[in-house]
Amino acid sequence: STKLTYYLLYHTALAGEQVFWHNDGSQDQMNPGTRAIVACCCLSLLCILAYGRSLTAPFVWDDDTLIVQNPALGSARFFLDAFSTVYWRQGPFPEDYRPFEAWSYGIDSLIWPDNPLGFHISNLLIHIINCVILYFLFRRVTGSERCALLGGVLFALHPIHSEAVIWVQNRSELLAAAFILISLCACLRYLRNDGRGTRWYALCLGTCSCAALTKESALILPLLAAALLPFSGGTTARRRSCVGGLVIVAAACAAIKLGIAIWSPLPALSLPPVYGTLKHLYAVVRTAWCYLGMLALPMNFSIDRYFVPPVPPYPIGYSCAAAALLLCLAITLLAYRAHRTPGLAAAILLIALIPVANIIYIAGRPLSEGRCYVPSMGFCLLAASAIEGLRRIRPSKRLPLLIAAALATAYLLITLMRAETWRNEKVLWERTTEVSPSSWKAKLFLAKIYREEGRYDEAVSLLKRILRTVTPRPPMACVDLGRVYDEIGWYPHAREAYERAVAADPLY
Repeated sequence: STKLTYYLLYHTALAGEQVFWHNDGSQDQMNPGTRAIVACCCLSLLCILAYGRSLTAPFVWDDDTLIVQNPALGSARFFLDAFSTVYWRQGPFPEDYRPFEAWSYGIDSLIWPDNPLGFHISNLLIHIINCVILYFLFRRVTGSERCALLGGVLFALHPIHSEAVIWVQNRSELLAAAFILISLCACLRYLRNDGRGTRWYALCLGTCSCAALTKESALILPLLAAALLPFSGGTTARRRSCVGGLVIVAAACAAIKLGIAIWSPLPALSLPPVYGTLKHLYAVVRTAWCYLGMLALPMNFSIDRYFVPPVPPYPIGYSCAAAALLLCLAITLLAYRAHRTPGLAAAILLIALIPVANIIYIAGRPLSEGRCYVPSMGFCLLAASAIEGLRRIRPSKRLPLLIAAALATAYLLITLMRAETWRNEKVLWERTTEVSPSSWKAKLFLAKIYREEGRYDEAVSLLKRILRTVTPRPPMACVDLGRVYDEIGWYPHAREAYERAVAADPLY
């Protein structure tokens, strides 16, 4: 299969070069519409090739709570209730207010009731749409067909997207990215159209509100639009009205979410811990560094990553981190000042990392591969522009093409292996415990699978390890340990485990 993949990608790249460019480097006179159709079909096929086998993956983790055990999804009234605070107060995640994500689950439940295949198909379709829209956006801002297509290919195949595309719960990332891309394209169209632009302006603001009500990280949309202004054209008045309108809409959506979180009697809000400034800075720097490392070297994937932000032992660590950040910012500003593609890509990458860099520390899952979905747009554009820049050096006519083919092939193979892991829940959690030994949640789910398979000794060993190492003791581990003892007939031990669960959390 590896040889076949190399063969297909190599000859597809050669065919693409012949279709889009002559051997002398001049651009072909093919109809632009035909070129766009060919590019969109190639991106769609690559997405299907990379994630097609993952369509048979089961529901994992929070998918059961959001979909399988959610009776409201099957009713027609759900589409009205999704905008009310009553539904979110009674749901498993009362601190979230994401009505459009809930709408997508409701539509899937009407078509595919409790069938994970349909939900995975919807995730894949949204990812394909994002790749196609991103290709058109790159082509508009860079003016290079080759750079746009390569950026779209890298985005379609990047392994960091496996969690967002395969895990149904992360549809908020996909859906918010789709609304962000549509809003940015509408913004560029509004700025370019001097005569008629009201409908594009309305579409820009409307999709901005949809994005903000789908995922909180989409509130950075005005900053992304401001970064695209030097590449958009248009009058100064139109630029101000566009960015100003996005700021107003984003602020209104943020106020709605904040008001619901403060004034509604939502139970069990997960508030971030309070820690010192240096500790906070270290957490932000480490999070950003981890995400950049995942984008550059997509390896050692884990569904549950956890770290506690400790105080570094030496002040020199802060100095080096601050110097590195300042250097990156200076290079970005210099490149962006020249209105070059690398500067725009770096700006998109840094802006998209702002809401996911643990500025507000996310205690439950401080690191998540799915949150890199929007930042990877800037990374893929940066990689595509770097490969495109090799054509100016001209060390070899085929070198940029070979580098692009090798990178796309590596991304495809890693994505295929990661998708294969998601198809088996036991393999997924075993892999997670290997990569993230400190993840007690992975051990908890793995112990549940062992209990269902009748491997009680291994299940008890994992649960006892959780209760010994995790402070405070998770009541869920006590409950699962009681269930194991219940099934093997050790009722006094089961009663003791249940009592420990109630002592840890009276709601149990």
